[in-house]
Amino acid sequence: VDAEGDPTGGAPRPVGANNAVTAVFEPGSVNKVITMTAALEEGVVTPETWLTVPDSLQVADHTFRDHNPHPTAQWRPTDIMATSSNVGTILLGQRLGAERLDSYLRRFGFGEETALGFPGESGGLLLDVDDWSGTSIGSIPLGQGVAVTALQMLGAYNTIANDGVLVAPRIVDATVDGEGVRHDTARSATRRVVSAETARTVRDMLV
Repeated sequence: VDAEGDPTGGAPRPVGANNAVTAVFEPGSVNKVITMTAALEEGVVTPETWLTVPDSLQVADHTFRDHNPHPTAQWRPTDIMATSSNVGTILLGQRLGAERLDSYLRRFGFGEETALGFPGESGGLLLDVDDWSGTSIGSIPLGQGVAVTALQMLGAYNTIANDGVLVAPRIVDATVDGEGVRHDTARSATRRVVSAETARTVRDMLV
């Protein structure tokens, strides 16, 4: 990222570049679904776990706050999701720890190019855990301090919608040769990211 905040560092983008795969951004609160999914999959919480959630939390030298001030509350994971609580999400991230949170970000496809093969595609920006700062366990669960493409984030939500299985994206369904014969492209590769049960639980939370 250059001094002007350009994630390309000012480099020219390829002709015909598609911002959905070439431009990166901090996902912010939409990234909370990954933190929540990881916490449920790892069993650090269940949908019935009660957490004590203040409206602010000190992490290293930074104070994180919820968007809407509130008294300290007893919330379950669904409440944390419904209110998009920064503090509640950080508490989940702290229970997970840096290594497990990082592993789930990568399982969902962050930090690497998709299988799309589009020219100039970005793999996003994802720090190695060894390079995390003291505040990273507060910011990264909230989607700050990471950068993704729109297609990567779409793929993460598709994984939740698809019972926990990530399906590699593709542009071309089939080609037609000079003789008019159709040739279907290979089926997209898939991999299981989380269990179907966890994916269904998170879908219910999102509703």
